[in-house]
Amino acid sequence: MSNAINDAINDRVMLGIAAAVAVGLFVTLLSVIWQWRERTVRRREVGALRKSFEKEQMVCIEMFSDVHRTIATLEEGVGSLRAAPKAGGLNRSTRAQAMQLLRAGHSADAAASSLGIGRREMRLLERVSQTLCAR
Repeated sequence: MSNAINDAINDRVMLGIAAAVAVGLFVTLLSVIWQWRERTVRRREVGALRKSFEKEQMVCIEMFSDVHRTIATLEEGVGSLRAAPKAGGLNRSTRAQAMQLLRAGHSADAAASSLGIGRREMRLLERVSQTLCAR
């Protein structure tokens, strides 16, 4: 009888072990399925985030390009402001010197050649000066 009892106990123990293994396998299977679903969801989220990041990156690149173009335009404007007057051109100091020469009695042609400006410009200055002095 003790063999029958031992066999019955062994059968119950084995049945309990089999049930525990079955529950463990079921839990493991559920865990693997849950992890697979979570990875799929995370991949989708990462893809959406990557697309959003690339879109924002393109917006920033366009903004930097606009800023770069604006800076280039401003630098050109500053460069043209700082540029020395062209050779033979009339700037304020050359015009003042020309007026001094004309007041000193030099002819327009002589003053133009000594200052290195065009004769027509000098003659125009002379006429303007005469017109203003006559008033």
